[in-house]
Amino acid sequence: MHAEPQLDLALILVTDSFASIRDVVRYLRRQTLRHRLELVIVTGASAELERSDDLSAFGAVEVVAVGAAELAAVHPARLAGIRAAHAPIVVFGETHCFPEPDYCAALLAAFRDGPWAAVGPGMLNANPESAIGWSGLLLDYGAWLAGGVAAPRPHVAGHNGAYRRQVLLAYGEELAELMRADTVLTGRLHADGHRLYFQPAARTRHLNVSRPWPWLVERFAGGREYAAARVKDASLARRLLFVAGSPLVPAIRLVRIARQVARVEPPCRPGLRVVPALLVALAVSAAGELCGYARGSSARAARRLAEIEVHRSRFVAGDWRARLGLDEA
Repeated sequence: MHAEPQLDLALILVTDSFASIRDVVRYLRRQTLRHRLELVIVTGASAELERSDDLSAFGAVEVVAVGAAELAAVHPARLAGIRAAHAPIVVFGETHCFPEPDYCAALLAAFRDGPWAAVGPGMLNANPESAIGWSGLLLDYGAWLAGGVAAPRPHVAGHNGAYRRQVLLAYGEELAELMRADTVLTGRLHADGHRLYFQPAARTRHLNVSRPWPWLVERFAGGREYAAARVKDASLARRLLFVAGSPLVPAIRLVRIARQVARVEPPCRPGLRVVPALLVALAVSAAGELCGYARGSSARAARRLAEIEVHRSRFVAGDWRARLGLDEA
C-alpha cells in the first residue's frame, strides 16, 4: 500500500478552465514543498478540466464544481474550495499571481513559528515596466510590498492570504458573508482576537492590468464594490458621512502609499514615473467609492471585476510571459 502524502497547505484557484490557470500551475510546480501542496481547483459545473501532466507534481489535486453564479462572484467559489480542502492551511491563489519557489515553505514556517490565524505574503510586480500596472499594485498591495519588515498586522494581502482552515470554518454560515471582501474577513478575525502576520519572505509576483481602459474600469468598479461592502448594513447617516468624506480619499491614500513605499527596500520600490498614473487611479477609485457609498453594489461591475480577475492576461500589455520565464516552461 502507498502511504497518503502529508498535505501541509491547500492552494485554492478559481477558474473557468484549465487554460486560465496553466501558467500559474506551471509556476507552482517550482515550489520546494509541491509534494506537500494540495491544489484545489474550483471551476464551473459544466467545465471540462483537462487532466494535464502539470498536475502530477503536487501532493494532491482536488477539483470542485460550482454553479455559474458562484464562479462569477469568486468569493462563493473560494468558500467551496475551503470546505473541500484537506490541508490545515488554505492559501488563496490567483490566475495572475506567480509565487516564488520558496513561497509555500515561507508561509508554513511563519505559521509554525507563531500563533497566527492568517499570514500574508510580500508582493512583487510581475510587469514592473508599466507605470499603470504599478499604480494598481500600489493601490491594492502597497501595505504588503516585498522588501518590507515582517511583523504582526491587522490585515493580510487581499486575494493572496493564507489562513488556518479551522479558524475560518468556525464561522459557519457567516463565513460566506465575511468573504465578500478580504478586509471584511481579516477585520473580523482581528476584532475577534485572532492574530495576523505579514511575512515578506513569502514572495509572489502579481500581474497588474496595464491596458488603459480596462485599468480605469477596474479602478472604478473595485472602488464601488469595496465601498458597497463597507456600508452594506450601515445606517443612512453613516452612508452620508462616507459620501461626504469620499473626496478626501485620494489625498489620504496618497500619503499612506508614500509612507508604505518609504518602508520597503529600494529594489522593491517604483520610480517617480508612476506618480501621474497613481494620481489618476486614486481619483477614479475614489469616484467609484462615492458611487458605492451612495448607490451600493452593481452586478455589472462585479461581473466585470470577476472577468478581469480570472482573465487578467487579456488586460495586460507587453511580453510579461517572457519576463516570468513562462515561454520556456
